[in-house]
Amino acid sequence: MAIADSTSNIQPPYQLIMKLHLHKQYYATLAAFAAGICLTFLVLLNSGLAKKVGILESSVIAHGVGTLLGLILILPQLHKKLFKKIQRTPKYLFIGGIFGITLTTIANIAAPIIGLLLHLSILTSLDLIFSTLLDHFGLFNLSKFRLTTRRCLGLLLSLTGVLLIFLSNL
Repeated sequence: MAIADSTSNIQPPYQLIMKLHLHKQYYATLAAFAAGICLTFLVLLNSGLAKKVGILESSVIAHGVGTLLGLILILPQLHKKLFKKIQRTPKYLFIGGIFGITLTTIANIAAPIIGLLLHLSILTSLDLIFSTLLDHFGLFNLSKFRLTTRRCLGLLLSLTGVLLIFLSNL
């Protein structure tokens, strides 16, 4: 009996996850939770690195490490079609990196002074406010999610939490 070659059926992990029978929204929610945890560690580690090598230097190092990992992950997918897609992509979409290094640099300055909790609660609350506006108006070709009373209440609770954390730091 011949052994079947199973390597032809191997797929990247993200494709396997999306093929499972559970709803995509479940995985997107889990990914969002993971990203929230990653954000805390990102700020913690980058601000620690900033104390050792400098604020801007740590931002560049952190993004360099992220770029290397990204290149390793994308290497198997490098082909001419990818470069054509990049060429056809509107150039303004590439400025996200500017926001990334700005966010990292500000976190390296602010988090050691005001603490991780206050820094991340301010960041998260403002992110929620701007995300709500983007969702409500469907800006940047996003799907529209209308502003409801519950969403407004959630934003108010978030801002109240920031205020309470700020007052506890005084």
